[in-house]
Amino acid sequence: MQKTFIAVHMLILYVVPLFLLIIGYAAQQSQACKHTESLLLELKQAHRDLESDAVRIGELTLAAERQRMARELHDTLAQGPAGLILQLEAVKDQM
Repeated sequence: MQKTFIAVHMLILYVVPLFLLIIGYAAQQSQACKHTESLLLELKQAHRDLESDAVRIGELTLAAERQRMARELHDTLAQGPAGLILQLEAVKDQM
């Protein structure tokens, strides 16, 4: 009887708290794993968004450069005829 009481006493004092500690640790690890998985999903989505934005920025940069070149070409080509018109008007006024 005495040995049984000591065995039960040891079980209650040592094994049960240890078992509860292990269960608590496992629950914490499970929660941490779920949190890590959700963060990984967020990171993957952010990466996809960043790739999409990079493509869009590249397209916008290319369009802006084309517009700049078109304005520059237009301004350069328009200056020649405008200068000729002014010169012809000056010649006409002197005649």
